[in-house]
Formats: sequence, C-alpha cells, structure tokens
Amino acid sequence: MRYNYKGASMQHAANSATLMKQGDYEALKEKLEGELRCDIDPGAMSSYALCEAAIEKDFESARKLCYQALKRDRENPEIYNNLGKIFLLSGERGSAFKILSKGLKVMPEDTEILRTISTLGVRRPPSIGFLSRKSSMNKVLGQITAYLKQDVKFKPDTTDPETGNAH
Repeated sequence: MRYNYKGASMQHAANSATLMKQGDYEALKEKLEGELRCDIDPGAMSSYALCEAAIEKDFESARKLCYQALKRDRENPEIYNNLGKIFLLSGERGSAFKILSKGLKVMPEDTEILRTISTLGVRRPPSIGFLSRKSSMNKVLGQITAYLKQDVKFKPDTTDPETGNAH
C-alpha cells in the first residue's frame, strides 16, 4: 500500500515511480523542474531532491529540500525513503538508517523503504562481544579485520612438499 499526497495526481505518481525504478534521474529531474515552478507536492519535491543528489552530487541542498518536504507532509513514506537514499549516496549509512526507521514508523510495511533498508546489509557483531561496539579496542580490531578481509585471498597451496616447486 503506497501513500498518496492529497493534491498529487495518480498519473504524476505513476510516471515518477516508473522513472525512479528505471534509475532515469535525468528524465525525472527534467519532469519535476517544470513542476517546481508550481505548487509541487512534497513527494515530488523529495524525488527532485534525490535527482539533484544523484546527478549533481549536491547532497546538502538535496537534504534541505527533503526536510522542507517533510515539514509539509510528515506522513509520506516516499519522502523518508528519498531522504534515506540521499544519505546513502553521500555515504552516511547511519543517518540513512535513522531516517528510514522513522519512515517505517509512519508506514510500517512500506515496501520501498524495506527494499532500501535491505541494501544496507547486516552489521558484523563486535570483535569482543562483552565490550561496547564503541569501545576503542573493538574499533581497532574491527578495522584490522576489515583490512585483512580485503587483502587476504586464500589460494590453495600447490607446491610439492618434497621439492618446493609449484605445480
């Protein structure tokens, strides 16, 4: 079940959703720029902000635009989802998770928000379980573990034990 803003036309929502799913941010941005001159609905405003972030890499103004949309309509999960995607594009995974969680409070079974959250992955448990995740020991061990997992590639040992030559 998707949320519909009071003033949004069904056709506009369908066209925007299609362009969004296709990842055609250029076409969506162009479509929405004309509407920005009018009284655009908050969902479309947040879609435009996402386009700005994806195309122009202007994350700050994109976030501001999304927050303006949230001020106008706090019950629209699309705005939370688009703001979460903007945070993800700017590399702010923690902020993305927080805003997406707020969106789930508004509409707990929103499939788009759930899909975006699923892209975040699962956090590894702390290296030392009885210490806080924020512990400096856990941070350092976590960084070392991540580094080693990147660089170490296990290859089967193909050397002959008697001669020491590779096969």
